[in-house]
Amino acid sequence: MTETLTAVVVTYNSAAVLPACLTALHRAGVRAIVVDNGSTDDSAVIAAAMGAIVIRNRRNLGYGRANNIGVRAATTEHVLICNPDATVSPEAVSALLEAATTYPEAGLYAPRIIEPDGREYFKTGGFLNPGPKASESPVGDVCTLMVQGSCLMMRRDLFLDMGGFDENIFLYYEDDDLCRRLSDRKRAIVYVAAARVWHLRGGSSALSPGLIALCRYHQSWSKVYIARKYGLPSPALALMAVNAVKYVGALLSGNSARQERYSGSFRGAAAALRSEV
Repeated sequence: MTETLTAVVVTYNSAAVLPACLTALHRAGVRAIVVDNGSTDDSAVIAAAMGAIVIRNRRNLGYGRANNIGVRAATTEHVLICNPDATVSPEAVSALLEAATTYPEAGLYAPRIIEPDGREYFKTGGFLNPGPKASESPVGDVCTLMVQGSCLMMRRDLFLDMGGFDENIFLYYEDDDLCRRLSDRKRAIVYVAAARVWHLRGGSSALSPGLIALCRYHQSWSKVYIARKYGLPSPALALMAVNAVKYVGALLSGNSARQERYSGSFRGAAAALRSEV
């Protein structure tokens, strides 16, 4: 096992995908700390049986807050924040650590993210740092403005010095916020092409009643929150208007899944708007 890197994996009803994630980390020689956010399935039991250090939260504290708990519990120089629906390739860890040696002044090292259909997810910008849309992933290491937060590596001391993920954000946009704060510190964000990670996207938690609405609620709330945090125009009213129209359409068509999605988005934007005034 590497003595310089610990993986932090936050789970919430992730029993279906967690074994593949932890198996891949073990093969790569990385110890794992699993922070379980009050799962009602066997996520924590599976993690313990597979040799991970398990921290059990009595309730769902949110993605960012749970990751912060895991990073504080780690003792290694670097931490790998990894979603439970992500599996690292055997060479990914060595490539990321090599990048940290090659670019020691960088703030974050991100792997090549590969989706189930084989497409590669290369994020060049986001809501906080608009950037050009890339046509394809780079073949070599490059600096970028934003990365997808399903898997990333940072020095533990830098992550903690920055306060970790913003704990006001329950879910969504915490990765954009972290990248923005790194950019404000003039710390590079390095995309490491040789580090391959497969990501199921959306597979971290088993589907359950109300989960779609909950996720959409937090997605809208977080977008309004970070806009306010960085002095950007609030998207709250636009989000409410668009999702109200879509909700009516879903009602007329009888599509209950879309009703859940759009009502969650509307309520999240409305809740964030109330906190603005």
